[in-house]
Amino acid sequence: MVKNSNNLQKGSIWGYLTLLLPISLTAVASFESGMMFWAIVATAGLGWVYKLYQQQQKNQLAHLDSVFYRLIKENKGRVTALDLAMNAKLPGSKVQEYLDKRASEFAADFEVTEQGGILYYFQVAPTVNQSETPAVKIAVKEPEITREKTPEKSPELFPIAPKVAANPKISFTQTELSRRFKVHASTIGKWKVKPEFAEWSREKDPEAIAWEYSTENKRFYPKD
Repeated sequence: MVKNSNNLQKGSIWGYLTLLLPISLTAVASFESGMMFWAIVATAGLGWVYKLYQQQQKNQLAHLDSVFYRLIKENKGRVTALDLAMNAKLPGSKVQEYLDKRASEFAADFEVTEQGGILYYFQVAPTVNQSETPAVKIAVKEPEITREKTPEKSPELFPIAPKVAANPKISFTQTELSRRFKVHASTIGKWKVKPEFAEWSREKDPEAIAWEYSTENKRFYPKD
């Protein structure tokens, strides 16, 4: 009688074990599959966010290009970072980085304004008014005049800064004067508004000429 009860007890234990084992394996498999599912969802989400960020950057660059070329056309090649930021409605740091890349790409010139800002100048080809009828060129034969042939000059490998003749009307732009002084154009822009600019320019000039800046036509003239 005792043996039958022991056998019955052992059989019930094995019955419980055979029942719990598949339940446990099913739970573990469900947990593992759930973790894998969430890992796949997280990876897909990160990929979607990165793709959305790339598309946003692409759209922002296209918007900046559109505003930049419009301002260049309206202002005849001149633009400032503030103008571009206001029209594009973007942060100044983003606009400044964009302008620096465009200035390097198109070899733009720039000058420092009297307020301390930077004015970028991009060379723009003059537009031709197509409504105007093109002028007809008429060939006119000039009388033959004997002219003395001037000897051909060999090209200068190292051009010398242009000399200034005794002409009070001669003038230079900021870029031309910077080449004459062999300094950067921004250096001229910083010094031109200072009272000691004349003395400073005399020291930089190869002919020891003092210069002064005209705010009316934005050019530099020899000081009397």
